[in-house]
Amino acid sequence: MKYGNLLNTCHHEQVSSVQKAFAKDVQNLIEVSDEMGNPFKEDSTDLLVLNTKEIVPKSVVEAVSATKEKGQSMYDWYVEERLTKRSKAITGGLSHAWKLTQRWSVLRLRLLF
Repeated sequence: MKYGNLLNTCHHEQVSSVQKAFAKDVQNLIEVSDEMGNPFKEDSTDLLVLNTKEIVPKSVVEAVSATKEKGQSMYDWYVEERLTKRSKAITGGLSHAWKLTQRWSVLRLRLLF
């Protein structure tokens, strides 16, 4: 299979159409930042929607916070088990429960938006 004049041995992100789409996305982000202001310079502690500056509902903030805390907990567990204690192989797969937790967190965030 060919993508333009590139062989299928290259990464899909090396295709010119993907590169053009990425450049367009970056340009759109820059335009939003120019129009709305830099979201990282906001003094508010509220979570804002980037392109509208609307305040995100409390349920979304709680879901994001819970996901961040769960991710940090899982990262700490991984470092402890795989690197500090060396009780599990670093190349070993992740548990089924871990994978399900991650999928549920992503799904929950998608449903909230």
